[in-house]
Amino acid sequence: MNCARHPDRPTGVTCQRCGKPICADCMVSAPVGYHCQDCQRRGGQKIRTVRSLYNQPVATRALVVANVVAFIAAQVFNLDPDGWLTVRQVADGEWWRLITSAFLHAGLLHLAFNMWALFLWGEAIEARLGTARFLGLYAVSLASGSLGVVALTNPGTPTVGASGAIFGLMGVLIAVQRYHNIDIWRSGLGGVMVLNLVFTFVGANISIGGHLGGFLGGLIAGGLLMVNKSDSRTQTAALVLSTILLLGLAVIVAQSRWG
Repeated sequence: MNCARHPDRPTGVTCQRCGKPICADCMVSAPVGYHCQDCQRRGGQKIRTVRSLYNQPVATRALVVANVVAFIAAQVFNLDPDGWLTVRQVADGEWWRLITSAFLHAGLLHLAFNMWALFLWGEAIEARLGTARFLGLYAVSLASGSLGVVALTNPGTPTVGASGAIFGLMGVLIAVQRYHNIDIWRSGLGGVMVLNLVFTFVGANISIGGHLGGFLGGLIAGGLLMVNKSDSRTQTAALVLSTILLLGLAVIVAQSRWG
C-alpha cells in the first residue's frame, strides 16, 4: 500500500486513529503508535513529525550505497566468489564470509528488490529508534541470517544477498508495531510477512535458512529492545555483543557440520 498523501511512496504503517496509510514524512509520534497529520490537527495538538524528531536516515542510505558499490565492484572486478558464503569455507577459517555475503548480490533484480525493502523498512526503524540502535538491529539480523544459512544450507551451496538482514528488519517492525498495539494485519505488515515467508519456501534458489534466521533474529531482538528500559547506549552495546556471539556461534556450527 502507498501513503495517502504521497501516493508514490509505499509504506507498511497506518494511522492508529483512522487507519489511513502514512509514510515517514506524515507519521506523527503518538502515545500509542503513529497518527496521521489530519488526525493530529483534529486533536488540537502541535504536529511533530517523525522526521522532525529524528535525523535523516543516514545509516539506511549508507547501507544502500554500500550494497550498490559492492555490487558494482563485484561485477567490474569479478569478486563475487570471494565474498559468497558457504559452510565449508567458514569452517576452514574464512569467517568474514558471514558478513561480506550480505553485501553482495547475484544479479541486478536481486539487488534492486533488496535495496527497495531495505530503504522502506530501514527508514521507518531508524526514524523510530535512532541510528545507533538501527545499525545494531541490522547487525544482529545479518548475523542471525548467516547463522541460519550455516545451520540449514547444504555445506557446499554458496549463499549471497542482504535478504537475511532485511527479513530481520521486517521482524523488528513487527515487534515495534505489536509493542504499540498496532494490528499488523490492519497495517499491512502481516500480509507482507506471509507473502515473503511463502515465497521463501516455494521460490527457486531462495535461502530458507538465511530468511528464517534473519527474521527470527530481528523479531526477538526487536521485541527485547522494546520491553527493555535501558538507555540507548546500553541497548546498542547489547546488540553489538549479540552480533559477535551470533557470528561466533555460526563459526562453531559451520565447523561441526563440515567436520
